[in-house]
Amino acid sequence: MVPYSFLPLAAAFSIELPTQKFKLANNIHVRPTLRTTATGSTQWNKNFGFLPRSSIALRSSGRNIDEESTCEVSFEDIKGLPVVATSDDEVPLGSLLTDDPNQTTVLACLSHFGDFNAWEVTQQYITAVKDGLFGSNCNFVLVGIGSAEAARQFESDLSLKDPSIDKVVTLVADENGAVTDALDCYKGWLVIDKKHANKWPATDVSPYIKLLGMIVGLGSPGTIEKVIYGYVGDQNGSKRSRKWVVDALLQGSKQGRWPRIAEEAFEGIPDESGLRPFELATLRAQNGLHIVLNWGKLGPQDGDLFTRMGGTFVFRGEDIVYSYFDKGILTYAPQDDVITAS
Repeated sequence: MVPYSFLPLAAAFSIELPTQKFKLANNIHVRPTLRTTATGSTQWNKNFGFLPRSSIALRSSGRNIDEESTCEVSFEDIKGLPVVATSDDEVPLGSLLTDDPNQTTVLACLSHFGDFNAWEVTQQYITAVKDGLFGSNCNFVLVGIGSAEAARQFESDLSLKDPSIDKVVTLVADENGAVTDALDCYKGWLVIDKKHANKWPATDVSPYIKLLGMIVGLGSPGTIEKVIYGYVGDQNGSKRSRKWVVDALLQGSKQGRWPRIAEEAFEGIPDESGLRPFELATLRAQNGLHIVLNWGKLGPQDGDLFTRMGGTFVFRGEDIVYSYFDKGILTYAPQDDVITAS
């Protein structure tokens, strides 16, 4: 039997391959450098394709190897993009944002609904909203890659219809990843780059292989460190580093996800305690097992989107004041930075 603390990796390697064929990289774009608060750029590695590496000022998981150009994320780039509400109504993304300069909107592109990033980012926001860490003038738009049906499953799994959350958090689906395309988010390990196919022949492999490669850190810088962090914890960290984990574990247990944790398990632990060893790893086991068992309901149908990363963008009115592009699995915007920016 595999110990539950190792389920995040074990579960991922237990995915059964479906019989349908997946569309692989039919829509490849040259990716320019994006200026942002996140760090990281790209290099070509002859064995593993495009692997993000750290830099000081730029985020460029781009596919233009010969030269770099810069562009800015803007409201105009995304306002007309169609997204689908959980009610199945199609709306332009801009209608969910606000042009009021006194209002703040956190636009979180969640990757797909069956991805660890999507789950952990949302679980962090749930606790932060309930605890009032964001101001009353702040709203959230969560854009997940997948169908409206997958969005409804995700919404139900994480109890996003709770009245304390529903009034400030809007969840929508982006079935084909158009929003992350427009924002030029990182497309993942072994992305097929048709523009440079003559210079660097593409390696067309199963999207599951690409996904599993990223889970073990290939083309996903920081993932292994984040996995280790989940086991060792951060007892000297802030209360925030732990509270969302405990809240998510208890919410998942009430929903019937395994391992089920009772509130009594946390009795006697000081409220100000930082993250304890194995707590986050246990949450990832709980999330991961549920994702694997419900992959057909949560995962995208397009294999190209398995490894598509997202990002976090804070708008004040139509002006963007913060941006972070996810570098890989488990490497998403630090919540304290998002709170500060909002």
